[in-house]
Amino acid sequence: KHLGLIPIINLNNPGQLVGEPDVDALIAREPQGSYTPWRSLVEAGIPVANGTGWPSFYVDEPTGAPFGSPMHLIYQAVTRVGNLGTQPYPWLLDQTITAEQALRALTYDAAYSSYEEDVKGSLVAGMLADIVILSDNPLTVSNPEINNIRVLMTMIDGKVEYCSEGFESLCPSSSPLSQPKPDSGPITASSSLSDS
Repeated sequence: KHLGLIPIINLNNPGQLVGEPDVDALIAREPQGSYTPWRSLVEAGIPVANGTGWPSFYVDEPTGAPFGSPMHLIYQAVTRVGNLGTQPYPWLLDQTITAEQALRALTYDAAYSSYEEDVKGSLVAGMLADIVILSDNPLTVSNPEINNIRVLMTMIDGKVEYCSEGFESLCPSSSPLSQPKPDSGPITASSSLSDS
């Protein structure tokens, strides 16, 4: 903390690796308590940053938010549930963080880590208008429900880039919306949240 270092973490870890055959050997190589210590970092007052550009592979999650999307990352940060619903080892639950802390890692702290907190990362007049409208509030729903939150509208630099069918009234635009394929809408929205 005194060096001003900002860890770039992966909110989907350790969930990403739970159930993988080599994960126990990987964890055993690390000092006890040092594997994905997200809560310890946050409680020490260290800003942690995350984005949606990792991981480098894809898992087709059968339900809920798409793999790698901000909603799925927040869900994994608060539950540490792994890919395809794999339940975490009980000792990993000691390092969960709150939805608010995960959201901050994806927004303000991510912008801060790239020296861009003066143009993005928070909803303030004069900043880039990279925002989403969600179907529910990730800070008030139960942790398991975070994974079911849908993106209804995505705006990038003040321009609506995605509008969910049936929610056009939420999507002001002076030009016709470019509608992505139905199954790619939330993925488009997820990149927006990580950059906001």
